[in-house]
Amino acid sequence: MVKIPTFTAEGTVTTDIGVTQTGVQIPLASNVSTALAPITKAVTKHAVQEKNFENKTEALKLENESLLELVEVFEKAGKLDNKEKAFEIIQNESEIIKNKYESQASNKHVSTLFNNNFYAEVQKGIFKTNSRVSKNMLDSLDNEVSTKKIDYLQKHI
Repeated sequence: MVKIPTFTAEGTVTTDIGVTQTGVQIPLASNVSTALAPITKAVTKHAVQEKNFENKTEALKLENESLLELVEVFEKAGKLDNKEKAFEIIQNESEIIKNKYESQASNKHVSTLFNNNFYAEVQKGIFKTNSRVSKNMLDSLDNEVSTKKIDYLQKHI
């Protein structure tokens, strides 16, 4: 038969325990939820930032699509020589465009961002249209004066 070696322990049992170091330290006054609060805060902050980026992206996409239609309105109004009619066209048609794209917003934040950006673009367009219409008025006046001169000269020559 095979002989199995036997060993005898030569030590004493004590109450001393070896120290083990860990990287996580939770104060005794804390519980798990307060210990995880910084992690929760960071995750929440990241999620909020991500949602803000998503909202801004969607609002910008709606704005870009609406500007394609809005440019046509400014061109149409810019061909006139009457400021009241030009601004009436801009006001009515820009409101229709705004409502169309605002209704496509997925939430209130996107809608607000879109509206703010859209109205800023409308203001820029009004300024440019105002200049164009003023030039058209002067050109129209000049044309009318020239026509009147030609008529006068033809009748008196």
